[in-house]
Amino acid sequence: ACGALISLLSVFAFNYFFTQPLHTFQVYLPSYPMTFVIMFVASTLATSLVTRIKRQSKQAARKAYRMEVLLETSQMLQTAPGEEEIIRLTALQLVRLIGEPVVFFKSQQNGLLSAPLTFTLDNSVFPPDALGEDERAVAYWTFKNNQHAGNSTNTLPNARCLYYAVRGKDTALAVAGIY
Repeated sequence: ACGALISLLSVFAFNYFFTQPLHTFQVYLPSYPMTFVIMFVASTLATSLVTRIKRQSKQAARKAYRMEVLLETSQMLQTAPGEEEIIRLTALQLVRLIGEPVVFFKSQQNGLLSAPLTFTLDNSVFPPDALGEDERAVAYWTFKNNQHAGNSTNTLPNARCLYYAVRGKDTALAVAGIY
């Protein structure tokens, strides 16, 4: 819409400044209206192409950033010394990738979930409303049912976080929540 308006204004400006009689919107030669139509169409097409290229460029940059984070994550996980470090690295890379705080619950041998491990950008404070008993209940539901739940889903949509089961072969091994 903006590009079409600019195209139209450029045609009027061309008519006003460069066609005889100058500084009027009158047209004397019969070829001028066709010239104006061609100018308008060409300008509109050029604007459309530039807009599309700009959008594709942004998408390509986002994909490249995601690939960079995933490659870096893979390299870091190959050298991680243990489970705690793997969880920490994975959660921090997830925070970096999506730009939102993450809470992580590990499974325990008694079938319950551990205390929440929180991860944020720049070590800021994790939102306290995402650590209450209601949120833990949603995380536990996700763990037991091996399905995602919480915010933006049809299952327990009033939660503050969107919870995903971290799956093993057939069961959930942990739960990651995205604030």
